[in-house]
Amino acid sequence: MITTAHRYGNFSSSEIWKLMTNDTKGNPGKPAQTYLTEKVYEARLGRPLATDSDSKATIWGKFMEGYVHDEKLPLGYKLCSRERLFHPTIERWTGMPDLIKGDTVVDIKCPQLKSFCELADICSIQNYNNDVNDFNEVNGQMLKSIYHEYYWQLVSNAIMTGCDKAELIVFCPFQSELDAIRQRAFAADALEWGNKLYFIQYGEDGELPYLKDWGYYNNLNIINFAVSEEDKAALTARVEWAVN
Repeated sequence: MITTAHRYGNFSSSEIWKLMTNDTKGNPGKPAQTYLTEKVYEARLGRPLATDSDSKATIWGKFMEGYVHDEKLPLGYKLCSRERLFHPTIERWTGMPDLIKGDTVVDIKCPQLKSFCELADICSIQNYNNDVNDFNEVNGQMLKSIYHEYYWQLVSNAIMTGCDKAELIVFCPFQSELDAIRQRAFAADALEWGNKLYFIQYGEDGELPYLKDWGYYNNLNIINFAVSEEDKAALTARVEWAVN
């Protein structure tokens, strides 16, 4: 059982990929060891180590999650990003997925342009191999290889929610959407956001991530795949190692 005393020092889905790094002998790698040490310090201090505020890229990503859910997705996606989940038996393992859709756990990413292009390319029809299941499996493995932090975040959240499938939604607005996004920023809850949205409210187009309308990329891209029992077991074993 996780108590309020364990609020800090948890292993979270968003950073769980660090535990899955290995050294040349297959043992937990340096990022895993460093992450473990940081969690020990946080547990001792009873507070997070980081004292710096969120970057503009982080605030943009968080703010745009609501826009994508409200304006771009069909019915059936349940918003759950305000609810932190805890593993039922492994202490200090937590996760906060963005959405649930049936038996699928979903995360929304609204990254800066370079990362958006890389992720959108993983969704490309060029990987299609006449079978949609093959297509999804290939894309899942590409995500695991190229953006392992997002892959393991989804695996962790799948374990937390009991889901068998995972979906990554990758979004960047068209330029024609920016005015509506600015208006949404002006209307946002000041108690929640404070003055963090200033750069969205008053930023010029060129200061924000956007795509040219009718350009090469779609604004909404989706990667979905079945979460393997092998990867669930591997992640569970590594978190148990870290906790112990």
